[in-house]
Amino acid sequence: MTRQYTDGDYPEVGDKKSGYVLVCHGDDTPSDWIKWLEPLVDYANELLAIAEEHGVPIKVGKGSSNVCHIHEFLDVAGIRLETWEWQGSLISGTYYLGWVKNEERARLKTERLVCKIYRMLEACQSQEIMQELSKIIGLRDFVDQQSDNA
Repeated sequence: MTRQYTDGDYPEVGDKKSGYVLVCHGDDTPSDWIKWLEPLVDYANELLAIAEEHGVPIKVGKGSSNVCHIHEFLDVAGIRLETWEWQGSLISGTYYLGWVKNEERARLKTERLVCKIYRMLEACQSQEIMQELSKIIGLRDFVDQQSDNA
């Protein structure tokens, strides 16, 4: 059952608010993901780590800004991050909520983005990068499947 989110509620993925669906949330960075988004974020995190390790700039999206962090990845994927600052007695932080208007469109865009980053790394023709890419379980099959569906 989908629940209508109101400010002050503890968020749950799948909540709805003003025509948007909550697809991720978490403290300091999203850590709870809607089912379809979690494996894509896992792939993205691994790909971005490889890119950073090998100094490969990942320039995608409007203005072709460099995507270095999962927040930037989510933004390019069309997931609108909403934040609020919180203050405890000894600590403070930022809470993130990620919203999309159309889940299917967001899923397809996120899948294409993962494939694009993979191809950017693959195009480097680096033996080390290719070895690291081959270690990401299921990624090559995912990219091939997306190419077949295009």
